Amino acid sequence: TDGFFRTSVPGVYAIGDVATFPLKLYNEMRRVEHVDHARKSAEQAVK
Repeated sequence: TDGFFRTSVPGVYAIGDVATFPLKLYNEMRRVEHVDHARKSAEQAVK
């Protein structure tokens, strides 16, 4: 996914544990496997 949870398929978004996102601190794509992250990314995805 990109910084807006978009996947390579138009109109499809990925959030929570399955989603990777750009982490500038390490200059790589990362994913966070934590319930708090899953909830917060869901809140952001619907905005």
